[in-house]
Amino acid sequence: MKRKRFLVVGLGILGNSIAKSLNDEGAEVIALDNDTKHIEAIKDHVAVAVHGDGTEKKVLEQLGVPDEIDAAIVCIGEHFESAVLASANLVDMGVKHVAARSNTEIGLKILERIGCHDVFTVESSMGKIVAHRLIHPSISQEMEIGDGYRIVQWEAVPSLYGKTLSSLSLPSNFRIQVVAIKTVADGGRINLPTASTQIEPESILFLMGHEKDLQKYFASTN
Repeated sequence: MKRKRFLVVGLGILGNSIAKSLNDEGAEVIALDNDTKHIEAIKDHVAVAVHGDGTEKKVLEQLGVPDEIDAAIVCIGEHFESAVLASANLVDMGVKHVAARSNTEIGLKILERIGCHDVFTVESSMGKIVAHRLIHPSISQEMEIGDGYRIVQWEAVPSLYGKTLSSLSLPSNFRIQVVAIKTVADGGRINLPTASTQIEPESILFLMGHEKDLQKYFASTN
């Protein structure tokens, strides 16, 4: 399977965290920043680290935007005007998915209005969660519960439809638990499953496990 390719623009604390997390999850990461110190700090952790201005379309084009990029994440925090310009360029150039960071609610609304597909306001500790959502779009919500464990809301893939939880053997095969299920048939109600519970179309599974085990499982369903 082809590796997903991500462009991360802005390599402060958050951008660095997201770039490393995407790389750790098997993605090909292109990191871009106009600060050489940030490039030096990330170059051994990503596929490509480039010193350049993310607000310049020529620079973005040289990095393969938009044809060779699956998604772009703009993490410019200190200079909001630059974040808006970089995000607008990426949207205008036709990148499939543009995610951008904002430090304020007003900034969030501005980024949404210029066409960003995902806008977030997070700190460095959330880098892994943002990266995880980008790698696995079927994850709608995610919460860390400590020591590397997390609970995620994950939309079941069609290959699971009709199967029971006992037949999947997730605890023994992947060391993860299905703690709840939300189904369309029940009007979106959340139910506690049993071993005989079947996965219905458009079911949302609440999975709990260590991030490494969850990552392994999601990779097996792609």
